[in-house]
Amino acid sequence: MKTTLICAAIGACAACGTPEPTSSTVKLPIQQKIHPNLQPFVEEFLADCETRRSDCVERLSRIESMDVVDIPDLNTKDDEIVVGLCYDRFYTKKIEVNKLIMNKPYIYTRLLMYHELGHCAYGLDHEDDPHAIMAPSMPEMWVIAQNWPEMVMDLFGTIQQKHGD
Repeated sequence: MKTTLICAAIGACAACGTPEPTSSTVKLPIQQKIHPNLQPFVEEFLADCETRRSDCVERLSRIESMDVVDIPDLNTKDDEIVVGLCYDRFYTKKIEVNKLIMNKPYIYTRLLMYHELGHCAYGLDHEDDPHAIMAPSMPEMWVIAQNWPEMVMDLFGTIQQKHGD
């Protein structure tokens, strides 16, 4: 069974051994609703972002909520499981993470959150490279573990190409 990340521009959208961050000096605006289990991943993305860009807090603050939910069967091909969605409708943006991924290793949830933040904060589309963070399906754990720094660099390279600095 494959794990799939899903996204659409209007409508529903949808690392190894790294310890979970225990504290961070990077905080998002308080008006956002971020599920406590997702907060460390958002903070990690924001820290990675702020070493490369100046618009990180502003972009992430446009996302109203990030929540862990029970995502229903969306009748995907090949019995794929949808693990994340980014809803981007007019001025309303929110991320929903399938509660099933919360039982997976840290690196999967981290990749999922970077993927969904790429969609919701920066309007990125899926990439053809199956090993990219913005791929429509999640890479194998060993691929993420072995290539995480390059994957993050490529993600921010794509953001740079789309938005400049």
